[in-house]
Amino acid sequence: MQASCLEIFSSTPLYIAAGPLWARAGIRTDDSETARRGKIVAFLSDRGIDGPDAVETLAGLLGVALGSTPEAAQLPPAEVKRRQFALIIGLVGRIVRTGPTLLWIEDTHWLDPSSVELLPQLIGALRETPLLVVLTRRSFPAGPELPGADEEVALSPLPPGESLELARAVPGAQALRQHLLSDVVSSADGLPLFIEQLVISLVSQTRDPAGGSPRSGTPTVPLTLAEMLSERLDRLPGGRRIVQAAACVGRAFTPSFVAALLGEDEGALSDPLEALVGAEILRRQGDGPGIEFEFRHTLLRLVAYESVLQADRRAYHTRIVALLKDGQDLGPALPEVVAHHLTAAGAIETAVESWLAAGTRAARRSAHVEALDDLGRGLGLLDQVRDDAIRRDLEIKLQAARIGPIIATLGSTSAEMGACCHRGLELCLNGSIRIPTRRRIAPSAFDGHRPCLCRRVGIRIERRRRHSATGGAPADQNLRATPAQRVSPFWRGDARLGAMPAGQLRAGNRCARASQCSPCSRRVAGIETGPSRYSCRCEAAMRPSVGGADAF
Repeated sequence: MQASCLEIFSSTPLYIAAGPLWARAGIRTDDSETARRGKIVAFLSDRGIDGPDAVETLAGLLGVALGSTPEAAQLPPAEVKRRQFALIIGLVGRIVRTGPTLLWIEDTHWLDPSSVELLPQLIGALRETPLLVVLTRRSFPAGPELPGADEEVALSPLPPGESLELARAVPGAQALRQHLLSDVVSSADGLPLFIEQLVISLVSQTRDPAGGSPRSGTPTVPLTLAEMLSERLDRLPGGRRIVQAAACVGRAFTPSFVAALLGEDEGALSDPLEALVGAEILRRQGDGPGIEFEFRHTLLRLVAYESVLQADRRAYHTRIVALLKDGQDLGPALPEVVAHHLTAAGAIETAVESWLAAGTRAARRSAHVEALDDLGRGLGLLDQVRDDAIRRDLEIKLQAARIGPIIATLGSTSAEMGACCHRGLELCLNGSIRIPTRRRIAPSAFDGHRPCLCRRVGIRIERRRRHSATGGAPADQNLRATPAQRVSPFWRGDARLGAMPAGQLRAGNRCARASQCSPCSRRVAGIETGPSRYSCRCEAAMRPSVGGADAF
């Protein structure tokens, strides 16, 4: 069993399991709900697993909507995670018990936190079975803390002698002169990828792309990986356009998706793709209808991506989003993927909403670290939203969605929690909230989660100052804060369900603080004994309101 971690999925919970399971189950994005359920049931039945709970668990892991039962929809996030972990461990265990098994996970410096949490449980549960777990990672970027290894092998750069031996082993290197191979060794600095690619580039310079015959002239060693890739693509008709489009999709892609992205027939890409495989830029994965191609190395994909002009890059990502929405298959239907492409396409407002959806989905699966990462990415894009009201509304939603994950990971009394609630209150006090739904995020969502329940002197003084400045209650009168209601949905990652409905906000709280009702000029006796006795009941005062100081 082999899985590769990708940077784009570093905050996608359990992607190393979801990706292979999606492919093994044969699910496609354009499948109907009935077809998806049938494929999931068949996949589990073939492995001796039955029951609606297992079906719902695998569907949730794959991000597939099956019209879940009310009981499944109300499961706590921790229970959802426990069931998904148990299902994955059970599936791996069934494979391991048939014979010695190798579990090989590459590039674990990009492993998502939920998978990091799963690994020691999987290793502990299958310790007595013939399972060998191999994890590869780079020293940079710094990755997560992984389970202790029985043996660790550190790969350092190759010494000159071994570098030269590797260079000579590349097909076609026998035709190169010794001084060219020596130049390769000195330029590659002991990195195997660079040695291979430099030699391949030199070999391609000596051959005529049409017939493979020798070409006149002296080949030269490219100075950079970008120059090396560009030089080789120039020799492959149509190769550059395919590689650049594929680089925008990701490291792995299907011919059908790239053909749709380029607006060409899939059959027309067959020869160029095979030529790119022969040029050691791509490699083929599988055969038949499910064939995929991937870049031989992440650096090759990165170099190809950086070579795309910014305008073309945005056009590609915009087209990718459109294809995904049309049902074009590209693996599991993950909101993180859509958010990534929307961000690169420059559709900032929609991208922020997608990051919000990704963070909410992660929180519902008790993947709180990933949720905070996704929500943080959305917050990082807000400076690019030009409309002040829309930017404020989006930030309120993002801050409200962060409450549950922060409590779960850092605690309700953490500085991060205080900063989140303080910012949410500040946004609510600075204008009305324009959210086109009946259920809105009331300031009490932030107010009630503050560790001190908003009894800090500084907060009370600020409220008094605001009310006094707007003709409200005198500064020496006490103020009531609306208590937080329905706290638990925040733990489930759903800020909308945790918000107080606008119609349930008591207009008395709003009117009782004023010594005079603005709409009807009726005198209000006082506020010390509560709004139910002294509130004004005029039509304007009773109108529901959220946002700003009125919501308090």
